[in-house]
Amino acid sequence: MKRFRLHGRTANWKNGLRMSAINLSTLAEVESSPIPTDTRMYVSVANNVYHVDDTRREIIKGEISDMDKKAILNTLKENTPDFLLTLENKVVGYAMLQYRNGNRVNEPAFDTQTQTLLKCLRSNLEHGLIGLVEFKETKDEIISDFVARVVKPIDGAILLVAEVTPVETKHSFSKDGLTDEQKDAVYDKMRDILFKEIFPDWQEATEAANSMWDAVVEDIAETADWESYEKDEINEQDVRIALRRTMLARITATD
Repeated sequence: MKRFRLHGRTANWKNGLRMSAINLSTLAEVESSPIPTDTRMYVSVANNVYHVDDTRREIIKGEISDMDKKAILNTLKENTPDFLLTLENKVVGYAMLQYRNGNRVNEPAFDTQTQTLLKCLRSNLEHGLIGLVEFKETKDEIISDFVARVVKPIDGAILLVAEVTPVETKHSFSKDGLTDEQKDAVYDKMRDILFKEIFPDWQEATEAANSMWDAVVEDIAETADWESYEKDEINEQDVRIALRRTMLARITATD
């Protein structure tokens, strides 16, 4: 296994490591996770997971070695990490948040069902209903059942079998451009500008807007910064500037 520390205040699983990260306590997929001050996020990944420059994605080359597969499974059972890292539904590593002294920040991350069973088991031990030997044996069974619900060892790999809550994809202006709602709002604003300031005929303004809509949207995507805008929010001045540039480009265009 390769072990390394993530720097910065945030662990960017999706955009940084190009992996899916599963929060084991909630069985939900997360795109990023905070790294609070005075803590460190350590990641362990199987040795044959590597970066490919042309696609900028971590991929699996061949099978995970038996040693790495055993290391992942043992960690899940004995010191369950905060996050499980997967690629195309195959487990390739895990991550833990630690203090500077090396101690875990969080208790081992179990789902609600496992947490409830362990809590009841500890209560039985504290009230003298079971002995220490039975406690340890039952605890091992509970955690083994948890691991079996989350992953399944297969030839050369570990398959994620838990029902994971998908991450909600957040629209990125810099990556995805304008939302459909923003595009519609840009069209309406363009048509208003064209009708009020250039074409006294509504039909002509509509035809002009239809002709230039795609070009104006493309200009805004390339030159504006709407990253923090709501999905239906636009900057009217940016629309006006993009419309003016588009019109000038068409007027001065040569065959």
